Amino acid sequence: MNPDGLWTFRYVLGGQNFSMIGTIHGSRLTGGNSWYYYSGTFEMIDGTLMSTIQGTHYSGETDPALGGLKQFTLEMRAKLGDNVMQGTATIVGLPLEVPFTAKKVA
Repeated sequence: MNPDGLWTFRYVLGGQNFSMIGTIHGSRLTGGNSWYYYSGTFEMIDGTLMSTIQGTHYSGETDPALGGLKQFTLEMRAKLGDNVMQGTATIVGLPLEVPFTAKKVA
């Protein structure tokens, strides 16, 4: 499956449900939510999307679940299916692993 497109991501962090939007094009991944924007690269290895993404705070309060960080590195691993993705994200330097699901919407 070609991962290029517009994706919606859903995850739970600190007991709260969150969502964000992301785009994948070529080897680039960009996206954001109401507080952070994200930019990074990925590669496909045996059907698994492996990415390293920089997160930057731009609006509102910083997220306490992220240690109040204004900038951080996010590492993501996900298995791709037909227009769906399921995986985990970790924040480098924090003991935090966040499962997520994503759906390709365009």
